[in-house]
Amino acid sequence: MMRARLYIVEDQAVTALDLRLRLVGAGYTVVGTAADAQTAIEAIDRLRPDLVLMDIRLKGSTDGIQAAEEIWVRHRIPIVFVSAHSDIETIKRAESTHLAAFVLKPYDEQELLLAIELGLERRGVDSSSRSSAP
Repeated sequence: MMRARLYIVEDQAVTALDLRLRLVGAGYTVVGTAADAQTAIEAIDRLRPDLVLMDIRLKGSTDGIQAAEEIWVRHRIPIVFVSAHSDIETIKRAESTHLAAFVLKPYDEQELLLAIELGLERRGVDSSSRSSAP
């Protein structure tokens, strides 16, 4: 069976690598990562992942919320925001993007995996299609 395909948009290389390792360890396929919105949008146009993990603060002039809006309009791919920014204004902006979930950094791995599963259910991806993690 095919594993759920995820894309990571995170401007901190260490955090992006940590996310990738945890997600692969949990049985997901990470199809790519990007540190800025434009690179992410172009790659997502080509790769069409099942779900995107998105930081809010990114390199460049476009933030993760703007990128999420563009991705939703183009592909209806669910977004799980993974961010340290939890002020009311930011949360309200994020909610306007049809987000699947919002996970605060530093994230709890189980909370992150639950948020991903909820997002995949929203997309209609069978969560049993990923391999079992110990």
